[in-house]
Amino acid sequence: MEGIKEKFLYGRVLGKGSFCVVKSIASHANIVSKHPRYDLSDSMTQLAYESLENELNVLSTLRHPNIISLRHTNVNSSPKEIILERLQRKTLSDLIRDWRLDRYNHNSLMINDQACTQCFHAWDIRMKYLFDIACAMRYLHANDIILRDLKTENIGFDYSNKLKIFDFGLSVKLSDCTKVDHDQYHFSVLGGTLRYLAPEAVYELPYGKASDVYSFGLLAWEVMALQIPFQKLHCPNDFKKQVCKRRRRPKLRMNWPRNLKLMISNSWVHDPIDRLNFHQICHILQTLLQEDISFFHSIALACSCSPRILN
Repeated sequence: MEGIKEKFLYGRVLGKGSFCVVKSIASHANIVSKHPRYDLSDSMTQLAYESLENELNVLSTLRHPNIISLRHTNVNSSPKEIILERLQRKTLSDLIRDWRLDRYNHNSLMINDQACTQCFHAWDIRMKYLFDIACAMRYLHANDIILRDLKTENIGFDYSNKLKIFDFGLSVKLSDCTKVDHDQYHFSVLGGTLRYLAPEAVYELPYGKASDVYSFGLLAWEVMALQIPFQKLHCPNDFKKQVCKRRRRPKLRMNWPRNLKLMISNSWVHDPIDRLNFHQICHILQTLLQEDISFFHSIALACSCSPRILN
């Protein structure tokens, strides 16, 4: 990664978040610009700059095949920007939506569709995606970085279909200065999306790496169930009551492999100290991919459907 002084000519908008916008760059097909949105108030613009600077500081230290690459920093631009590798516009969330739509259309033609449905949506491919995400998260935690916003909307794919985690605006390099206890840190800014937030983060208590594990448990359920977790809980107070106080979690499917269900349930358990870590999660997923391949093949043999893959 290096600083550059080139003035880029922006193309179309590829993505937009609360603070920043991602645009293509003319004559540079393999990179994109991420910079603050133009429609923000002064105070929000300041937050956008802080988020962008934080993302720059974190990504400049990372090298992993499943994490988006920082290509350049444009120090002479206005507004300031970071230059990232370009990903496809389709995210894992979009892919899940497509799979879900395919399942609905396909099921309308089936009488006994249980095996065919699972085959059609490529269990082994989804398990591989989960393994790639877990490996990237293991790498982040080994470098004392927590993502704080792990969700399917922040998982993309490059043009060779390699999975990539992106959007590190809320990520944090853990420091002894903010540490209050084992894997418990104070944060000045609340991070993440409510439906994926661990209970301790929702209550704004000190938290740490285990909060990312909780988010992964919900993401894993979403990938395998093809449903959005807690979709009917719109009010934050209802969410706190049902998820944090009553400890409600999405329903695990009876026909899922036992170790997959154990991995998910031990990731989103209420008490952070009881959750798995990403070393354990990677081991479980690797074992599932190796030893339970017969499970996936038995599903595939039950029908003539071909699994849908990312084009």
